Amino acid sequence: MATIYISQAIGDDARTYAQAQVITTPWKTLSKWNTAGSSGDVIQLFAETYTTTSISLGYAITASKNFTLLGIPPTYVNGKKTWTTIFDAQNNQYGIGPAAGSYPNGVIKYIHFKNYTCANGGSAYNFGICGSAGAGNYASLEVAHCHFQDWKTATQYAGGGCIGGSWGNEQEDWLIHDNYFTNITDNNKASSYGNIFNVRNMTADSVFYIYNNSIYLPETVANNVLDGIFVMIASAASTFRWKNNVIYSATSFPFYRAGVGPTGTGSGNVHYNITGTPAGVTALTTDPLYVDPSNQVYRLRNNSYDVVSPAIDIGTTSLP
Repeated sequence: MATIYISQAIGDDARTYAQAQVITTPWKTLSKWNTAGSSGDVIQLFAETYTTTSISLGYAITASKNFTLLGIPPTYVNGKKTWTTIFDAQNNQYGIGPAAGSYPNGVIKYIHFKNYTCANGGSAYNFGICGSAGAGNYASLEVAHCHFQDWKTATQYAGGGCIGGSWGNEQEDWLIHDNYFTNITDNNKASSYGNIFNVRNMTADSVFYIYNNSIYLPETVANNVLDGIFVMIASAASTFRWKNNVIYSATSFPFYRAGVGPTGTGSGNVHYNITGTPAGVTALTTDPLYVDPSNQVYRLRNNSYDVVSPAIDIGTTSLP
């Protein structure tokens, strides 16, 4: 178990495991870590844009090993939260999922995921951070301080979503917090499976924690609007906790895809143009007034010369 560095610019997969632990001699691809890394490694990415060709992005983490995948923490530039570690799928359908039959623990932080497009058909695991082909899934998962931007999220059937699990009977809790989800759309409206969060077959004692996320959905074309924020299939005994999430949608659509969902609890959330939310979790249904979402500034308005966001200070401090 060690800190492993990966850089598409200066990396070389011919280097040894020991060499990759030195920042000046990193590996080049996540595929190399799959075959040569150790369970429990911290995988430190550089401030670079990683693409499908340069880092083998498709199902980038596939080994049956525990891991922590880190980018460089974002900073604010002219009021805009800006990431420098970027995964650009270039409008392909790639994801980060464990191998079939495996249940690793995963932590993913500080990465900007953008330009993902799911196919209009095929499998239920054609989405971003997810279980992979067959019966593979995360035992536990934390995704934090990431930005999911410009995603088209549908598949033929029980798929879709930026973060989800498929077929794998997740064993432990998932924590999804302090992320941005912006311009997430449906790539296949007829399927009714375009969502942001999608999990399948969670065990009865599992809890899906989602808190402190900002969601901005400006889509107005009916066929491109999501079918739901959340769907959980064959997991009715599971629960999720939904707290301090702020959603702006330009078009009304339901929280649960087709009304399907587990028992939800939470508080301090803003749901603008979202219907059918779990009982007791909505604190506000008006426009949260992001500062400048067209320029990706998703802070809430709070100054002396503008209208103050009604969402200021409505959240709960009881987390997760």
